[in-house]
Amino acid sequence: MRLLLSVVIICCLISISVAAETEQKDWKNHKPVAGDNAFLFQTGTNLNIRSYSGLLFAGRHHFSTTRAIELGIGFNGSTFVENIKHENFEDSLIVWKRNDDGYSWSTRFSAVYLMYFDRPSNLMPFWGIGPAFQYYYSYSDYGNYSYLYYSESRNIGVGLICDIGFEWFILPRISLAATYKMKLLYGWETYTYERSVNNESDKRTSKTRLFDFEYQNTNLGVALYF
Repeated sequence: MRLLLSVVIICCLISISVAAETEQKDWKNHKPVAGDNAFLFQTGTNLNIRSYSGLLFAGRHHFSTTRAIELGIGFNGSTFVENIKHENFEDSLIVWKRNDDGYSWSTRFSAVYLMYFDRPSNLMPFWGIGPAFQYYYSYSDYGNYSYLYYSESRNIGVGLICDIGFEWFILPRISLAATYKMKLLYGWETYTYERSVNNESDKRTSKTRLFDFEYQNTNLGVALYF
């Protein structure tokens, strides 16, 4: 579903931009040239008060109109809080409560070599690939008057990131950008949990290695060239 939504968003933006360019009578070429630099800000489409994904701050340097390097740092995060109440009326009223809360966040550093498809318009599709480093952390706990459980996970991953998208140069130094990202990472994960039942606790830690393939919703943003 996420992949289908991303494809639909990209197709709609391309259709809108092509239609707008067709209506322009005094069309000018706003595409970058060798030596141009840009600051890029993007965010995912599912941004809300308790979660955010796809936040990206990046710098680009163009070797030519169709070749560029992008150095970026990205962020994802989420929080949750839930209160559960259960009442049992079989013999007598029994009220059971549980409180859950937790959060997770990750940061990513990447260097992507971008290759644009030069077209006779200001709309330029591109794709890119490059190395990436990611750190992920999550924490959660839940319990009631007699039971307590908490867990935390740390993950460090290295691998490749692939970008597919387009830039629409609406002004000489400003473009709108849409990017679909995929990552393939090899990681080291440390997982720790502790259970406490009636004042007796059990704490354990495990370490694993894993491959992780991840794709995100389409990220939308703006690039400012200088």
